[in-house]
Amino acid sequence: MPSIKGENTKQSIEVKVKELNMSDRMEFNDYINGRAKMLFSDYVHLIKLATDFTDIQLNEFTDIDISRIADLCYSVINKKKLPK
Repeated sequence: MPSIKGENTKQSIEVKVKELNMSDRMEFNDYINGRAKMLFSDYVHLIKLATDFTDIQLNEFTDIDISRIADLCYSVINKKKLPK
């Protein structure tokens, strides 16, 4: 399972990215590509679309963690090679 290193913790945050159907994948990518600058709420929207994280779980993460999780979701959804 892909993960990121948490900003304020030495533990990693595991991210289970859902297998998106084409409609959800189009929404995910259109959301990213349609923005000149991503807002915090954009990152949260993308994570909610791509994972099963709840608001309570997301609220425990820092802003940096949220942006990193969204970036990881993008990499997985678009079948890019994950960083080692």
